[in-house]
Amino acid sequence: RRYEDRQLLVWLLYFAAAGLILLIDVSDFSDHGEPSNGYIHAFEVGPVRYIVGCLISFASLQAMESIIMSTLSKVVPFSLAVGTCNSGLINTEIGTLGRAVGDLLVTCLGLVSLKDLLNLLISPVLMFVIGCIILVKTNYEAIAV
Repeated sequence: RRYEDRQLLVWLLYFAAAGLILLIDVSDFSDHGEPSNGYIHAFEVGPVRYIVGCLISFASLQAMESIIMSTLSKVVPFSLAVGTCNSGLINTEIGTLGRAVGDLLVTCLGLVSLKDLLNLLISPVLMFVIGCIILVKTNYEAIAV
């Protein structure tokens, strides 16, 4: 069975959202403070939940990169596909810029609050992934390449 790029993209976005939801620490939103008498809050992110959430979200986001590059190779004009400054180089440079901005964001959010750093990092990414799901679902027919 063959799968279209857009089908894989939607499923990988769903998996990324699921992994990111696992990383949201709901217990940080309550004002009750630390759990008492050894009680562990059911929605607290522990080591197992953190590792599983990171593995699911990282694997799906990395797999999504190959789907996006496959789609890009099908729709890029020939003039951008040849030469030194081609679409692959542009994509690599944009990825590097994104990583640099991400590093700055982590640093700035760490200065805001180390206690809430996980939620400060994951919440915007989750909103971005949900926005991507909505964008892909509304333009599902247009991305059939």
